[in-house]
Amino acid sequence: MPIPALTADGYLPAGEFDCDLGEVENTFGINDHRAELLDKFREFLAWLRDGHGLDLPYFVDGSYTTAKDLPGDIDFVLDLTNATSAQIGAALTLFFMHQEEIKTNFKVDYWFYHPSADKDLRQFFQYVRVEELQQRQLPPDTRKGILRIQP
Repeated sequence: MPIPALTADGYLPAGEFDCDLGEVENTFGINDHRAELLDKFREFLAWLRDGHGLDLPYFVDGSYTTAKDLPGDIDFVLDLTNATSAQIGAALTLFFMHQEEIKTNFKVDYWFYHPSADKDLRQFFQYVRVEELQQRQLPPDTRKGILRIQP
């Protein structure tokens, strides 16, 4: 199923949408700035896979998956649902010890999801920030979509 069209407010419709990285590029790599962010993101994915053994499903969200012309980064949630203990350890080490470095080097806001974690970040990243709700005069229960990508 292709990535759905953005709503009139510039967001993905509410829900999780399966896609691949090529679809993300075709849909959101619409200017030089966005293409550069996606190039950095591909470097990040290779670094995760080759350097840390983290070739796992993930979610992409944030301003990159909106109509915003110049998003600052790509929000990334690594899905640890079926990860091994070693993968979970590597992912948590990166999160707690290298999150700022990842943001600086790759322009990726790195998070993780695991069914036993306190917060379900898949759901959290579907909320629209209060400032945006107020600015666009949207109802408080407005949600936006998130993309799920298999490696």
